[in-house]
Amino acid sequence: MKKTNNKILKFSIVLLFSLNFHAQVNVNLNLNVKHSVGNVSTFERWKFITSHANQTEQEWDGDNVISHLRNDFLNGRNIFLGRDTGI
Repeated sequence: MKKTNNKILKFSIVLLFSLNFHAQVNVNLNLNVKHSVGNVSTFERWKFITSHANQTEQEWDGDNVISHLRNDFLNGRNIFLGRDTGI
């Protein structure tokens, strides 16, 4: 009986301590603020967007909202394939 009570006591202590360490996060969104780093305030897509897909994946030809997804994605949005260059 003493072992059972000791286990219950240890479990209760661990549970009580773990409940006290949860923090609440507050997020503020300011949509009317212009963000800039140095003198740069635009996102240059051609520098930062790389897709790790390849030309032969089946998702290109699936049930997509855009009928020619591959052409729109690769040619119309200036996005390049990363790991597989399409060769």
